[in-house]
Amino acid sequence: MTIGGTGDAYLVCALSAAFAAHHGCRSVEVVGKSRHRAIANLFAGVRWASDDALIAHVEGDTAFHAAHDNAFLSGSAPFFVHPCFLRSGARIDKLTMVESPSQADMYRALLRLPPDAPLSTPSRLPAVQQVPGTVLLIPEAISWPNTQPAFWSALAEALRRRGRRVTFNDPDWALDEVFRRAAASEWVIGPQCGLMSILVTGRFPCRKSLCSPRLSDANKKHVLLSPRTFPYAYVTKFAGEDHDVDEFEVRDDNHEEIVAAVANGPNALRVSPVHDPRPVLTVQTPLSPGDFLDRLAVLDVKRRRFRGVNRASIEREYRRFLHIFATAGLPPAAIAVYPQMVELHDRTFTLLERLVPAALNGGGRPADHDAAIALNRDRIKLKRIVDDLCRGPYTEIKSYHGVGG
Repeated sequence: MTIGGTGDAYLVCALSAAFAAHHGCRSVEVVGKSRHRAIANLFAGVRWASDDALIAHVEGDTAFHAAHDNAFLSGSAPFFVHPCFLRSGARIDKLTMVESPSQADMYRALLRLPPDAPLSTPSRLPAVQQVPGTVLLIPEAISWPNTQPAFWSALAEALRRRGRRVTFNDPDWALDEVFRRAAASEWVIGPQCGLMSILVTGRFPCRKSLCSPRLSDANKKHVLLSPRTFPYAYVTKFAGEDHDVDEFEVRDDNHEEIVAAVANGPNALRVSPVHDPRPVLTVQTPLSPGDFLDRLAVLDVKRRRFRGVNRASIEREYRRFLHIFATAGLPPAAIAVYPQMVELHDRTFTLLERLVPAALNGGGRPADHDAAIALNRDRIKLKRIVDDLCRGPYTEIKSYHGVGG
């Protein structure tokens, strides 16, 4: 039995094949809301039954959540696959086996599946023709209500000025109609929610951008979970995979900035309408604090110097680093070094603009070469200062002209 939103139903359906294989079931039937049948229809092998009355009763009964035995595979008794049933006996400690747990990992634990149990990929996406230049906006979700209506209006207007045909989703659309319209759109924009997660993880052919609101004191009461947008709203938090998706945090005071970033970002600047919806690969690497601030400083300088496609290509990486910077708990003394790093990289870029073309032409002044080496020495010094201030576990070791240090 699956209760909750579209993302919950999707994960149960996507794990049903792994569930049957792991537990030796001859058949598995998923029971949920009738409006979620469209999710089961995306998968070739999922058996679905609807029971709206039972699901509605269970969802609103918190006393039942606490008292129901919810025994796993106990004959005819229903097993509700949702984390609100705390007595299900799931080994939640298994989540510590995963480096960065996702909602899919939580559902694997609830279903007593191994941490590496595969999610099935939908094989029955809507067979519709994609219409170039079309954008579908989905401004509201159960997990992220539309607390920023002015942002969505401004975004729609900016996209229309750039020749896009913009449509807002209609709350009266059935879910299969939403899927059909999303598959027919070139680009879909909405907050991180169950529907957007299905479009991303289900590999719908449209481009996707996530614009999730920052929760202020005024609107925090409307939202079930996180008081901070990220990392909860990262695309990786649904199924652990990274995808070619723009990610933005919308605040009361940054509408103009985010509208410009979306309307001029990678999804807007791609010439070809063809989008590869498969997961992308990012490597999560341990960085010393000095390495981290150094990389952020490089991105900081690049985004101020580059324009158009080049700037758009670094924007997502920059924003991910920026959110880490805001939450990493770096000591003030280390943060005070960061402006020096930015200034150093700005000088380095200016020098290289002169030095590299000259070197390619077989020239270059010796003084420029010496200046480049001096800047690199200063860069390493600043990184080591930051690592010492933060008690970093390691720092960069460098030698020059074959001489060890």
